[in-house]
Amino acid sequence: MLYSSLGFNWTKTAEALSDMAEYFTTREQQQLFSNFYKQSHTLFGSSVGTLNQALAKVESNVQWAEQRLGKLVNFLAQRNGAGGLAMASSLALVMSTILTLMFR
Repeated sequence: MLYSSLGFNWTKTAEALSDMAEYFTTREQQQLFSNFYKQSHTLFGSSVGTLNQALAKVESNVQWAEQRLGKLVNFLAQRNGAGGLAMASSLALVMSTILTLMFR
């Protein structure tokens, strides 16, 4: 558990989760984080504000990704050829899988 590996400190745990949330860009990741928040936010005491800010950042990231990520991937694919697209897609899949597994 993240909490125990961070010395049983809710403040450090909230900060670590917030740092990870910076990279969430899908509705699925947002939903998993939101579900975690709903189930666990009372444990964080005065650090719950850090989680609230992380939720807002995830919403911002998701909106950015929905509006611009496809265009960026297309641009990179045209610029770098199919190899660049495959690498970008693979990286996105790996990151999404890791983040999903962390919140199950």
